[in-house]
Amino acid sequence: MSEYGAVRQPYILNPGEGRSVWSLGGRFTMKVTDGESLSQFALVEALAFRTTEPPLHIHHHERPGTSSAAR
Repeated sequence: MSEYGAVRQPYILNPGEGRSVWSLGGRFTMKVTDGESLSQFALVEALAFRTTEPPLHIHHHERPGTSSAAR
């Protein structure tokens, strides 16, 4: 058992696997939700076209840890 209760098991989600929603012209697929990470973080795969990207901006009330991989 971990300090948070149940033992967690690792898992792999391939590109496109997971619960997806289409919004603002892009597909957002949840890889890890806050419920799965004990509200420590969430991980989302975003597939979007350049024309649907948000403008550069800063999230002032969140801890750093964002990673992005463009193809």
